[in-house]
Amino acid sequence: MENSQRTVVVVLASLFAAAPLGAQELRVIAGSGAAAPAGVLIPGFESAAGTKVKIEYASGGVVRDRVLKGEVFDAGLIPNEVLKPILDAGKVVVASKSDFAEARLAFAVKKGAEKPRASTLELFQAALTDAKSVAYPDPKSGASISLMFAKAVEMWAPSWGIAEDLAKKTVLTASVADVGAALKSGKAQLGVLLTTQIAADPELELASLLPAELRLTNLYVGYVMTGSRQQELAAKFIAYLSTPAAAEVVRSKGFEIKR
Repeated sequence: MENSQRTVVVVLASLFAAAPLGAQELRVIAGSGAAAPAGVLIPGFESAAGTKVKIEYASGGVVRDRVLKGEVFDAGLIPNEVLKPILDAGKVVVASKSDFAEARLAFAVKKGAEKPRASTLELFQAALTDAKSVAYPDPKSGASISLMFAKAVEMWAPSWGIAEDLAKKTVLTASVADVGAALKSGKAQLGVLLTTQIAADPELELASLLPAELRLTNLYVGYVMTGSRQQELAAKFIAYLSTPAAAEVVRSKGFEIKR
């Protein structure tokens, strides 16, 4: 980690060798799940660029809605699950695209609890059938993981004949953090979270990844926003987050990167 941070400093020096001073504040919107790596990387960028980065984290649905309603941002780390309407509305500079960080959805349990396997469709069905309760954020909250998981349940539960039973034992929470709280209190037996969110909580354990064929992966994609008046600086921000040195920081937080 120390070596990667030193490399980040070198990368920043090259990016800003001819950077104008006195740049205005850079405004960024990002999916909440991207906070861990972005929070480590941003201070170095601020120091090298001589500007403040104001980054606002929100659920995927809130990111989508704020951008579509016309709020002006310079850059975004947008969850892939909500990206299509933003692209369709022409809110991002398509050529600036860069994948930032990726994490898979998984079943979490309270530390020490039994861990059902769910890595195949057959095991996934069995885990949902056998579970006494399953917690995930209410899709109305706009959380990307809940939007993805709800789609998977809607697709498969009826054909498996478990839709009615699953609806009765589903615990919809107000937020991602409340999923962990439901597991710890015993209100829920299984919880749906990102692998990175599970790893960050010492009171939770990863029970099982979910089937690869369901593609339940939360990918945060970096873009320069079309409404930005600081597109050159925003492009350097995205470029910095895309460097191999930044990727080391991202991986140190438990994310995957596919470039």
